[in-house]
Amino acid sequence: MSIVCLDTHISKRKAVPTQYGYDFTPMQSKVLALVIQGKTTKEIARELGIGARTVESHRRNVMEKVGVNNVVALVYKIYEKRLAMGCEVCGAVRGASNGF
Repeated sequence: MSIVCLDTHISKRKAVPTQYGYDFTPMQSKVLALVIQGKTTKEIARELGIGARTVESHRRNVMEKVGVNNVVALVYKIYEKRLAMGCEVCGAVRGASNGF
């Protein structure tokens, strides 16, 4: 489910299961996507039109839901979960005999 789709069909505050299996609000999903892209707090704030402290709050809530205490661990855990779920392009699953 894309971020745009979440915005279109779901209220801003309602938490929904994401592609990673966590219940993030649409804004938490947006912040997470930008964190994964390596954007700074100020860059995320500018892009989303919110304050830097609000970005920090959303990021902190995401990290709490994922069970990590820093951004590096957050990105690692999300990528690990994504690999375990399989490649979106070819359907390969990590650890299977397909070389993935």
